[in-house]
Amino acid sequence: SRSGELKSLMDNKAGGSGSSNPSGRKRSYIYSRKCEFCGKIVKGSPSNLQNHINAVHLQRRRFQCHFCEMRFTQSGHRLCHMRKEHNFQQKFKRSRNTGTKE
Repeated sequence: SRSGELKSLMDNKAGGSGSSNPSGRKRSYIYSRKCEFCGKIVKGSPSNLQNHINAVHLQRRRFQCHFCEMRFTQSGHRLCHMRKEHNFQQKFKRSRNTGTKE
């Protein structure tokens, strides 16, 4: 079944191709993988293929608006929606380390 194929693909973390840097060592964080459902080449961090499958093929929308029932595939899309539709103003977090002693 399709859901079984998706689960199998998601569980299989092996594969992909790394690219070499000038020293000849492989960088595990630079790679590209091909989505087995649509053929799209997904580049970047190891979770990018997983995010692509969840958003495009499984239609998972994990991020719900704090003000309405809308849901989004990415937290950044939710934040843009809340700012535009609900005039949400994010409270800024204090920076961890400014390099000065208190």
